[in-house]
Amino acid sequence: VRVHRMADMDDVDREEAEERLVADVAHDTSFPPALVSKLRQMWVERSPPHFVAVREDGTLSLDDLRAIVRDLGVSEPLLLESVTRVMLDGNLVAPVDFPRFMRGYAALQAPTLQQALPFVFRVYDLDGDGELSRDEFERVLAATVRLGGADSARVRELVTAQFSEHARTALTEAEFRYFASLNTQSVYASCAFMPRVQHFSASALVVSGEAAAVARKAADEPTASEGAAAPGAEDPELLWFGEDFAASLESLKSTAHERAERAKEKGNAAYLKGKREWQAAVDHYTKGLDERPDDDELLAALHANRAAAHLSLRNYRYALRDAQAALRLKPGYAKAAQRGAKSAFQLGEMEEAQRMCMAALQQGSLKGADADELRSLLQ
Repeated sequence: VRVHRMADMDDVDREEAEERLVADVAHDTSFPPALVSKLRQMWVERSPPHFVAVREDGTLSLDDLRAIVRDLGVSEPLLLESVTRVMLDGNLVAPVDFPRFMRGYAALQAPTLQQALPFVFRVYDLDGDGELSRDEFERVLAATVRLGGADSARVRELVTAQFSEHARTALTEAEFRYFASLNTQSVYASCAFMPRVQHFSASALVVSGEAAAVARKAADEPTASEGAAAPGAEDPELLWFGEDFAASLESLKSTAHERAERAKEKGNAAYLKGKREWQAAVDHYTKGLDERPDDDELLAALHANRAAAHLSLRNYRYALRDAQAALRLKPGYAKAAQRGAKSAFQLGEMEEAQRMCMAALQQGSLKGADADELRSLLQ
């Protein structure tokens, strides 16, 4: 094992070996050597929260790798197992040393749709035969849609459209790539388990021209235009790595819960600064929700706070949706019900406004002007 060999070297040889390891990993992952070196230091020092699990022989157990993947938001059991399998190139037996971890981690952190789709296809290809059966496509797509928080009722319709309409028995990789890149909705439905999916652009150009033409003819659907590029990182400690790589380091320096909590705090601070910062508050709360922390209380607070920001911006439909989402996560959440009631009233949806008013007032935690305002809406 490489770690044991390094332990037997003198300081000069060990330093040279570390430099070669960093250079090799940087070459394999396209991460900057400075970023790889930083992550390597965290690995060797067993830095929390994730690398504390690195063992004496310099490897992670399979369960510890799963824990990292789960914290990156891949909580659906089917997806967790398949993503872990693809990160390790199908070999679940060999030790998970630093280079193996980094190669898999870099693939999972793909910053563009074009770079992500080979990895995504392999996640869907559960039996590794190079094509997707209807069962594979339906099971993984349903898990991905659930993970993304969307309604999975239409999954069967999507599957039927891909198979029955064109008498397919399996999807090729080119056909899957075309489906996954049709538009923003198909990108998110297909790739929600990828940590950077929010920044993917939809374009059929992710397959070769000839393959795209064949798949487009079969699918008989128009393509979508390019989306927005990924925003830069905000943490000054990470800026020197560049915006394409800062998120990759941040995801290993903290847990999803910690990142979401920080985003909520930033959103609260921005909101309290007044009108000019309300949209920034929305953006911070959205980043917190994108982390998908495994904490309904925190998720409800993020939705409720984003509802307040949207309400202040007069984005009443968005505010109502966030208030409803907060109440699904935390029934009886009076502040969320209050914001939802005010939004529904502005939208002219009086039945929903009255329902939310009653829910907020019955909770009993609203006092004074807040309670009086809701009572006036009921009159």
